[in-house]
Amino acid sequence: MRRFVSLAFGAIVLFVVAAPARADIPAVKVIDEPGTQQVAPSGSGAWYSFTANSSAHPRRFNAYAEHVDLTGQTRLNPKGTGGFSGNFDPGTNTVIYDQYSSTSPSNLWFMDLDTTTRSKVPDVNTKWYEYNGHVSNTYVLFDRDRKVNGVWWTELNLYDRTNHTTHQIDAWKANTVIVIPGSVGDTTASFFLVKLRTGDNDSFVYDIAGDTRTKIPVASGKFAYSPTIDEANQLVYYSVSGNGCGASVKIRRLPLVDFTANPTLIASMPSGVDAYGLSLAPNTTSGNTDLLFTRYNCSNGVSHIFALPGVDTV
Repeated sequence: MRRFVSLAFGAIVLFVVAAPARADIPAVKVIDEPGTQQVAPSGSGAWYSFTANSSAHPRRFNAYAEHVDLTGQTRLNPKGTGGFSGNFDPGTNTVIYDQYSSTSPSNLWFMDLDTTTRSKVPDVNTKWYEYNGHVSNTYVLFDRDRKVNGVWWTELNLYDRTNHTTHQIDAWKANTVIVIPGSVGDTTASFFLVKLRTGDNDSFVYDIAGDTRTKIPVASGKFAYSPTIDEANQLVYYSVSGNGCGASVKIRRLPLVDFTANPTLIASMPSGVDAYGLSLAPNTTSGNTDLLFTRYNCSNGVSHIFALPGVDTV
C-alpha cells in the first residue's frame, strides 16, 4: 500500500485563487526538465536532487540529481523502478531516496553521487513500505505503511543513526491522513498532516529530546504546510495559503523559540500559483542559504523547482 507522494501533492492542491501578490525575494528557476512535474527539491551546494515525471508517462516518477551548474544529471533509482528523492546527508553528496517497483515495496536508499553507488539505508527497511525519507547527521525521519490486524496504518518514525534504534512519533489510520515529513535535524524535525476527509492540514515542529510537537499557528481559514527547519539559526520556514489552489500563497518563517511572534514574510506567490516542498540548501557561490521549493501552476498542473536565494540574509 505504498501511497506515492504525488497523491500528497494532489491533496495539497485541493485545499490550497485569490489576490495578486508579488515575490518579496525574486524566485529563480533552477530545474526545468521535460515533463509536467518536478517536485521534492534538495541541495548539497554541488548538486540538486528532485523528483520528476515525463510527458509520456505522467504518473511515473523517478528521482534525479543534477549538478547546480546543470552540466550533468544522474538518475537515483535504477531502470525498472520508481523513486522519490529526499534530502542530502549534511556535508556530503549522498542523497536519501525511496525506491519501489511492481514486484518490491518501497524502501529507503542512499546514492553517493561522488562514487555513483547505491546502498540501502541501514536498519530501517522492512517487508512493509518505507518512504518520504529525510536524513540528518543524527537521524532518519520517514513514513512507514503497514497492516495491523487487517487495518493499514501510516507511521511517522525517527531512526537514531548512532544508537541504531527507531522511535515511532505517531501512527494514524492510513485512510484518514497523509503524513509528509518536512525536515529533520539533530534536535528537531518537522512534518505536516493532510486530513483526507476534510482537506485540512496542520504543520508541526517536533522536539526530539522532549518527544513533543508544537503546531505552527495560522489565522482562521488559513493552512500551513511544507515546514522546514534551520536549526543553526533556530527558524522554521513554511508555506501558508487560503482555501483553494494558489489562494494568496506566501512563504513565511518563525523563530523556533516563539511561535507567538509575528512571522516574517519571505516571498509571495502570484494568484493561482502554489509553493510547497520547501528545503534549505547551501549556496557555495554566495556563501548563503537558499530556500528551494516546488512552484506549482494551478491552471495547468505544471510544476518546476525554484529557489529563493539568500533567505538567511533577510
